Amino acid sequence: MDGIQITAAFINPKYLKEKNGGIKRCLRIINVLKQYEKEKNIRMQINSFKDLENTVTSNDIKVVLSVENGSAISGNLKNVDLLCNLGVKIMSITWDEDNDLRMWYSN
Repeated sequence: MDGIQITAAFINPKYLKEKNGGIKRCLRIINVLKQYEKEKNIRMQINSFKDLENTVTSNDIKVVLSVENGSAISGNLKNVDLLCNLGVKIMSITWDEDNDLRMWYSN
């Protein structure tokens, strides 16, 4: 079995009540994926175009890491770089409620 899966870190609005709750929750979710990879001694995450090419030509299942809604950045655009460096390749602007990305865009 082979393929590519987009795996999303969903940030439940209940985590947004605490300061920096969005980024903290997102980092916990990413850490779980990385811990799983380490424990199983596998590389699941697609971090580059080369990873993508290798996945297409192999029998592996790999994931593209995404974040559902911009609240994960907790009001700090530097967190976009942090998440990108951790392998997040997709971030949706909205999910269900207003969030940091949509609010900046609309101003």
